[in-house]
Amino acid sequence: MIHSILYLLGGLALLIIGGNYVTDGAVAIARRLRMSALLISVTVIALGSSMPDLVVCLSSTIKHHTPLAIGDVVGANIIDLLLVVGLVCIIRPIAVRGTMRTFDMPMLALSCIAMLICGASSFIDQTASTSFITRSFGLLLLSFFAIFITLNLYFNRTATANAQPSESTSSPAASPQHHALGFPGAVTVVILSLGALVVGGNWFVDGASGIARHLGLSEGLIGLTVVSIGSAAPDLATSLIAALKHQPDIAIGNLAGACILNVFFIIGTCAVIAPLDADTIGLFDFGTLALAGVAVWLISAIAGRISRISGIALVLLYVAYLIKLIIDFVR
Repeated sequence: MIHSILYLLGGLALLIIGGNYVTDGAVAIARRLRMSALLISVTVIALGSSMPDLVVCLSSTIKHHTPLAIGDVVGANIIDLLLVVGLVCIIRPIAVRGTMRTFDMPMLALSCIAMLICGASSFIDQTASTSFITRSFGLLLLSFFAIFITLNLYFNRTATANAQPSESTSSPAASPQHHALGFPGAVTVVILSLGALVVGGNWFVDGASGIARHLGLSEGLIGLTVVSIGSAAPDLATSLIAALKHQPDIAIGNLAGACILNVFFIIGTCAVIAPLDADTIGLFDFGTLALAGVAVWLISAIAGRISRISGIALVLLYVAYLIKLIIDFVR
């Protein structure tokens, strides 16, 4: 028990340190490569902060504990979209603009709906007692991932070609603080920070899982709560620190990118390796994820920003979801 607590605290420390420095390094790289901070956040940072999910899911799939893999992604995405987005917007309301509003947010909603369709296969086909995410579903999800990455690169190239010189100098990425890092220094900072996030996430997951098992929690509940909380911790650290540092594109881009990658890339890859059995992960969990994704998309599409009131509402939705899980566990 003490060993697990030490892992938990050590992982949390690495997550805070990594989340602090990855923002500065990513913004510096964005300027040097003439890439938008948004593109960096929805690809490089999102993939880095999703590494704990990838490690957990691949390991679970190979060891034939597929409900843990699905629970990790479903739970982590629910936490990101309700709890983390909510907390970030309570601290600093975020404007959603450009391709984030017209492309990334719709893709986010699509990934959540796709996960609902995959997870509800037993209810749709009525052929099995539990839902399976088949290899065919996995290939389809990987195809969506390829489309997502390709179009993001295209949009960035188009925006860079059309940008005026004054636009690049007024960007937050062009500040002297980030320029002073230099390209090699910025790359080093990002690599070390992502490493800290990955190691910290794994330590957090190991510590939290050990504590949960010591307290007698089920594997399904561990996947949806404890493991997913640990996996989502890098996103929480990165996005909260980015919001405090007045980098809203990175704050919201990291969350959207991580959620999209979790479904299209991680679940897609794992399902190709072996069909994933949802087991105790039910329609309520998949439905909550779809509701969260569609809600964040509609709020940003209609209002063009996610306000503090919306943030509070998202956090309350997560609290309600967590209470429902606890009630079901007690029963």
